[in-house]
Order: sequence, then structure tokens, then C-alpha cells
Amino acid sequence: AGCWLRTRRGLGGAYFDPSLLTADQVRRYRWPAAVRGADRGVAAFVIAQACGARPAELADAPTDGQVWEALCAPSFTVPTLLLHGAADALVPAAVSRTLAARMPAASLVELPRSGHVPHEEEPARVAAEIDAFLARCLPGGERAGCGSGAAA
Repeated sequence: AGCWLRTRRGLGGAYFDPSLLTADQVRRYRWPAAVRGADRGVAAFVIAQACGARPAELADAPTDGQVWEALCAPSFTVPTLLLHGAADALVPAAVSRTLAARMPAASLVELPRSGHVPHEEEPARVAAEIDAFLARCLPGGERAGCGSGAAA
């Protein structure tokens, strides 16, 4: 029970409104966090997708610096939507602002009533932002707004 309570307390700090955190969400977040190396696996997947490599082609799990370099390379022109909770106590919004400024095809939306988990706190708003981004960026959409590197 102590581990569950510590996890719930920690996750609660990620929310703008901790009362929105459910017991089911705590269980879902605890599982991958208990798997050693899961964070590096996610990073390898992101780089593989961004750079067109298969995970097997990555010799070792990437370092944080390698992830940053791959995403911020001038050649990385994949339209990217960055959604950041303005009340995020774990990762400052300045991190996403810096990423958006360095990624040629990034769009940043800061959500003022969200913390670290806007998809959990404001799912309808997040879905609407994703829908609008896809409408701008998919073929036939308004490609002019597909990535300015600036905050929206």
C-alpha cells in the first residue's frame, strides 16, 4: 500500500488538479515505471520513428543528448505538435518553448489549466488541438500553419 500511495502522491504533483487522478490511472502509470530501462526504450522508439531507422539498427539505447540532437537537427522537418501544460511542475514550459524554437516544423500549444498530463486533465482540449494540427498538416490541409517553431 505504501508504494501505491507514494506513486499516487507523485503523480498528483503532475496534475494541475490532483483530484482528477483516479486509482486506475495510478495503476496504469505504475506498471511501465517499474520496468528497468523503459525510459530508454521509449527514447529509442522516438528516434527510430523520427529518423526512419528500425530499433534494431540502434546499437545502444540513446542518451538524452542524442534524443535532443536527433529532434533538433535542422534536417528534422516532420511536422510536430508540442502540447505542454503551463502548470507543469515536473518539466518547465521553457523546455517545450526551446524545443519548438529549435525544431523547424514544430508548433507549440501551452494549455493553461494543465500540468504534466494534459491528455488526462483536458482530453477534449487535447483532442481538439490534435485535430486542428492534423487538419493543417495533412495533405489537403492548410500547410502554412503546420510548424512555425513558435508558441500558439
